[in-house]
Formats: sequence, C-alpha cells, structure tokens
Amino acid sequence: MKALTFVNEAFYVKRRPLTNVNETFYVKNGPLAFVNHSFFVKVKPLTNANAPDAIKPLIKLNMKKMIKIEKVQFNTRNAEAGALCSKMSEAIDQSGLSDPFLMDLNKQIKTANQNLVSGINKDKAESDLEEQDERRDATYRSILYLTKGYVHHPDKQVSQAANAVEEVIDKYGFELTNATYAAQSTLLDSFVEDMNRPEVLSSVEKLKGFKSLSEQLSTDISNFKLAERELLNARKQEQKSSNATAAKKEVLQLVNTKLVVYLRAMVQVNAPVYQDLVAELMLLISTSNRLVKSRRTREN
Repeated sequence: MKALTFVNEAFYVKRRPLTNVNETFYVKNGPLAFVNHSFFVKVKPLTNANAPDAIKPLIKLNMKKMIKIEKVQFNTRNAEAGALCSKMSEAIDQSGLSDPFLMDLNKQIKTANQNLVSGINKDKAESDLEEQDERRDATYRSILYLTKGYVHHPDKQVSQAANAVEEVIDKYGFELTNATYAAQSTLLDSFVEDMNRPEVLSSVEKLKGFKSLSEQLSTDISNFKLAERELLNARKQEQKSSNATAAKKEVLQLVNTKLVVYLRAMVQVNAPVYQDLVAELMLLISTSNRLVKSRRTREN
C-alpha cells in the first residue's frame, strides 16, 4: 500500500495508506514543498477539481502532525558540520528575506563557522604533515635496504660500489627516522648532500634504482617542508579562534538554539514568507542527520 502525503499552509502532514494509488504528494492551500525522505518538490495546490477520485474523501482531513526543522546532531563530524553551516548560511543569504534578526543571526553563524573551518584546517594540516613524514621515512628506508642488498651482489663492481655508499649511510642509519621532525629534516638534508658528492655519485650510478629513489627522497623532503609551512599557517589562524571541537559546539548551539527555534516559530506565523527557506534548511539538516545516524548504525 502506498501513502498519500498532504501538507497545508502551516506545514502540517497527514499520512494514510491507500490501495492501488501510486505514491503521490498533494498540497492543500499551497503551493508549498512536501517532505518525502529528504527531497523537497514544488507541487500544485490540491482542489476537489484536480484531485484523483481515490483521495477526494481525504481532502478534509485535519492535519495533526506538524513538520519541524530538525536540530543538527551534535555528534556530526567537524568537517561535515562546517560544510552544513556554510550551505545553510548561503541559503539564508539567497533567500531574499528582509529580516534583520535573521540576517544578524546568520552573521554570528558565519563567524562561528569560520572559527570551525580554521580549526579543521589545522587538524588537516597536522594529518598531512604526518603523512608526508611517513612517505619520506619509507623512501629513506628503501634506500638503505636497497644498498644492503647490493652489498651482497655477485658482481664485484656493484658490491664494492654498495659498500662505498653504505659507509656514508652508516653515519645516519635507520635511527634517523626516530628523530624529531626538525632533527630528521636536518639529517636528511645532510644525507642528500652526502649522496650528491662526486665521489659518492660515481658509486651510486652503479646501483640500479638508487638514483630514482634518491630523487624521490628529495621530492618527499620538499613536500614535508611545504606541509610544515602549511601547518604553521594553520596554527597561526587557530590562535585567533577556538579549536575545531569547541568551535563546532559554538556554531551548532547557534543553529539549534537560535536559528532552528526562530524559524520554527516564523513559519507558523508567516508561512508564505518563510516556507521556502525552511524547506531548504530542512533538507540540508535532515540529510546531514541521516548520515550521522547511518554511520552510527554501521558502527554498532
């Protein structure tokens, strides 16, 4: 059995299962938007003249269940909360409403959300730096393992070249990767410089694959330094704001305790003016909340 959904001018909804009727959506005293899962579609007003015969008896139903804008789940991830609030602010900006209170509230949300974005950028920069460190470590270890393999190569010229290179490598060893970021950067710069000395290069050229790994290490070192600068910039920005988790709490409190509450009231007293904005925000929030609920279900 399919369900017919009715929405009147005050966003009330009534569902009733019917047989042999496709799932259709009708607006009483519209046009408004209807809610089906998370999709909002503009439809024409329903009258006795254009109503299917199967649902004419239902036109006079009393609408009892009011549709409200959901509040945003507080366990929404930081990045998801930031993206959601940005879209909501954009929707308010584009609504064309002349509502000083709403516009001022939107400014507060934008400011709080910018603090959240700054915190997110710092977290991402830290993650990127760690990733770049792991890459340079992996390449450095590959160079050491490759050299040790060539030390036992049956070709005497190759093994002698590997021994010459290993004498330089022994100054650094595998322990280099356990050093702090700053110390490791200094040691790796010195390592690359040693590998490029003419007397070492002559041996390196006899070790197939060594040169490409050395070039990759130089690239990894450069990428790490770039990530380090980006983290420094992100930390400077964060000093002007809260950390990501605290900033998310601040912006969601504005959305849930002020914006949602305000629009719930305004759509009741002035539906023609606020209904389009409310419909769009309902879609954004319900989509976000469904993602959170779905993730929680999978984790359980």
